[in-house]
Amino acid sequence: MEKSKPIVSINPAQQTIIKSILSLIPLLGGPMIQLFSHRIAAQKTSRLERFMEDTELELTKLRNSRIDSAIIESDEFTDLLSKCIEMSLKTQNDQKAKLFASILGKSLTFKDFSFDEFEEIRFIFEQISFREFQLLQNLKDWTNKLNSDYLGMLKYANERTMINGCNAPRFHSFQDAFDLKQISEFGIEKDRLKTLYELLQQKGLLRKSTTDFSANQAVLSYRWSFGYIMLVEPTELFEQLSKFVTKED
Repeated sequence: MEKSKPIVSINPAQQTIIKSILSLIPLLGGPMIQLFSHRIAAQKTSRLERFMEDTELELTKLRNSRIDSAIIESDEFTDLLSKCIEMSLKTQNDQKAKLFASILGKSLTFKDFSFDEFEEIRFIFEQISFREFQLLQNLKDWTNKLNSDYLGMLKYANERTMINGCNAPRFHSFQDAFDLKQISEFGIEKDRLKTLYELLQQKGLLRKSTTDFSANQAVLSYRWSFGYIMLVEPTELFEQLSKFVTKED
């Protein structure tokens, strides 16, 4: 049996606002204003359908998980569901919309999921684009790999130099290699990547590397000189953000 499609209507107050805004646009007469009103309603319906499909997929992954029925029956979960639907309706990016379905699924299985903490950080999800989120996640994964498998990561340091008879990565070559990888993945120019870094710093999600050299001054100084340590890193705020959507280790 074919699933019935959800219908999202625009209330009278919203209709009045939309028509008032559209009436300000030159060359838009009554029929066009009506058309745009219907288009906006159809867009909301389509995005709600998308959220339902994403959520169904997430919940399918939880078939073998133990879910506390008390969570589902709680006011906090009802509020979270409402907030996730609301945020999903606001974005045209399908990948970002999947994050909200993931949050819903995480709340049912992650024992340390905090509804209060999510409410405090929720506005960040609305401000950040999926590309920004993915860039930070890529940076986190890349840095972790660099720290745990330096020799394996040497293949990314394509430009080398001889220092004291040693064939070493060029200064900051790992940061440059990461940047080039992101430019290719996202199909953007170098200047745009620089702008993304700046925007993420303004949002408190990215900062200059704060590596502590005191623990092993000689080794870390050597690695810094040869580009081992990244110039930038995600902040604790991003760590808080990502724990609501990423899988547990």
